[in-house]
Amino acid sequence: MSLSASRRVWRAALVIARRDYVASVWSRTFLLFLIGPLLPIAAGLFFGSVGTSVDRQATHPRVAVIATPEEARLIGAAWHALRPRLGSDALPDLMMRPPAADAVAQTRALLTRGGGRAHHQV
Repeated sequence: MSLSASRRVWRAALVIARRDYVASVWSRTFLLFLIGPLLPIAAGLFFGSVGTSVDRQATHPRVAVIATPEEARLIGAAWHALRPRLGSDALPDLMMRPPAADAVAQTRALLTRGGGRAHHQV
């Protein structure tokens, strides 16, 4: 076999290989085969982030504080001082509210909106 015949055979083989490669790699089946493993990973990331958000909302308490403006300022300052040391999840979120004329009605209204329970100290 001469050198030019050998080149023609190699050239023909490369043309066939290229056609085969393009036909198989660019087929829908091959692309789905490549993308397929990514779908469960994407679903896991999505549902994991949703679960984390729901978990934080369910387990991270929110506390309504009925206090005068001066007391609210002091409580807020203490909360802001402790937060960096303890971490953002260690302290409950605070909702400062000024005292109303009817403390019982104000407490009921806050609990109705927040879905919480009152804890009375004797």
